[in-house]
Amino acid sequence: MEKIRNDPAKLRVFCDQLTQNRAFWYETLTRLDHGLAMLGEGWKDDQYFAFKDEVSKVLMSLEDYMEQCQRTINELNRDAEALEKLYSIGR
Repeated sequence: MEKIRNDPAKLRVFCDQLTQNRAFWYETLTRLDHGLAMLGEGWKDDQYFAFKDEVSKVLMSLEDYMEQCQRTINELNRDAEALEKLYSIGR
């Protein structure tokens, strides 16, 4: 059986970094979405709708990233917890 070599504390630090990054993108997406809506109040031609479609695609990609990021955070936290239990049993 292969030995597990990972530091649960480092996993948790990385999870914290991912959480901060996810929060940054959430705030940024909220501001961009609001700004796009405000822009649309005065700009209603074909160029605006094309621009809005392109921005919406980018926003959707970032939302997908944030969802995947949250799944990764959850998985890494579970791994860190399992490693902490394993290491405490092995002592």
